[in-house]
Amino acid sequence: MAVGSAPLALRRVQMQARSDRLEGIHGALEHVWAAGEDRGIRPALRARMEFDLAVIEVATNICEHAGPAGGVTFELELSLYADRIEARFEDDAGPPVLPARAEMPPHTAESGRGLAIVQRAVDEMRYERLGGRNNLWFLRKQLQPY
Repeated sequence: MAVGSAPLALRRVQMQARSDRLEGIHGALEHVWAAGEDRGIRPALRARMEFDLAVIEVATNICEHAGPAGGVTFELELSLYADRIEARFEDDAGPPVLPARAEMPPHTAESGRGLAIVQRAVDEMRYERLGGRNNLWFLRKQLQPY
C-alpha cells in the first residue's frame, strides 16, 4: 500500500479521558474491523487481538495518568488499510513521564507493564509532544491475512 493512500476504513472518536467511557474505544475498534471485513480485509485473529490490546492500553493510560478524571480530552483515529492498521491518539494533557526504555517489570510488580505490552503488540509505537500543548501517540500493526 502506498504511503499517503486513503484508508479502506476510518473511525474517529473524541471523548473525555475517563475509564468509565472506554466502551467508546471498543465500539470504534469493532466498527473499523467490521468495515474492513465488508471490504475483504480479514487479518489473523492474533493481529486483531494484539492491536486491540495496544489501543485499549494506550487509552487506559491516558485516562489513568493524564490528569484529573474528565479534565483531559482525547481523540482517537483508527485507519485500516489492506496491509496494516493504525491508531493515532491526540490528547490535551501535560507531557507524560516516560521511561527511557519500556521494559517488562518483574512479575511481582503491581504496575508498569503498559508500554512494554504495547511495544510487544504492535510493529511501531511513537510518542511526540505537539507544539508544547498536545500529546500524540501513534501505533501501527502490519496485517497478515488468515
